[in-house]
Amino acid sequence: MKTCVDPVREITDEEAAAFRRDGWVLLPRYVDTDAVRAMADFLVEHMGTDGAQVPDAAAAQNTRYFDAGAWRDWRFLARDGNVEPFHRVSMSRSMGRNAQRLLGREIGIHLGLDGALVKLPEQGEQRSTATDWHQDWPNLSRDRIGFITFWVALQDVPPERGALRFLTGSHLEGPLGRSLRSDIDLVSQYPSLTEEFDVSPPLHFRAGDATVHHGMMVHSATPNLTEEPRWAWAMGCFPGDVRYTGARFADTDDLGLEPGARLGDHPRFVRMTEDA
Repeated sequence: MKTCVDPVREITDEEAAAFRRDGWVLLPRYVDTDAVRAMADFLVEHMGTDGAQVPDAAAAQNTRYFDAGAWRDWRFLARDGNVEPFHRVSMSRSMGRNAQRLLGREIGIHLGLDGALVKLPEQGEQRSTATDWHQDWPNLSRDRIGFITFWVALQDVPPERGALRFLTGSHLEGPLGRSLRSDIDLVSQYPSLTEEFDVSPPLHFRAGDATVHHGMMVHSATPNLTEEPRWAWAMGCFPGDVRYTGARFADTDDLGLEPGARLGDHPRFVRMTEDA
């Protein structure tokens, strides 16, 4: 009988401790080479080598595509589209177990959202800009902390290609406000953040490297100053006791949820772990 190889490695005790201390951690060689190559090939096939094409309707079935200038944000490839290998990576046994270890809770973990994050290079009208300093959790529709994001490089991403950066330890600051608009930058609103928390060193990702960060982590990304698009994929997950607040956000809009409902009870948010 053939054994299915998990495309995601298990995190180390040191990585879990660093995440709980700092609010983020770098995970070298997190997703295996074959899975990363297949994800990148799928995106290039449907979005072109320049990343500028709108995915065809068949490939985009049950997914959502957002074109925001230099951003190409193709969501729910794994969660709603069951597109491989995105689905297999997000639902791997190691991914769910790693989330439990990072949260320090033996509780069911559910897939909340996922998507390709393609940042075009700096060129003409498609000029790439920096992603402002923001937190993820305040923009969501969840009543408690526990949301974490895995960000996976599908190619080499040096600092100048739009690599992530973090204000280490800022996850302990608490919610600093919704930042869905592009003109809201948390460091501009709270200048003391860069005095209280160190900016992470420049990160050079190899294909398959990842970071994972806490939903309260203040983070940003540089503009893409290279001549190639930045190919990345991210997924967010949450513990099963989280409840819906009614706030608007793409991963919960139009699902017919009532405020107070357990998000994990909705079939759209598939459980990633075995019974805890």
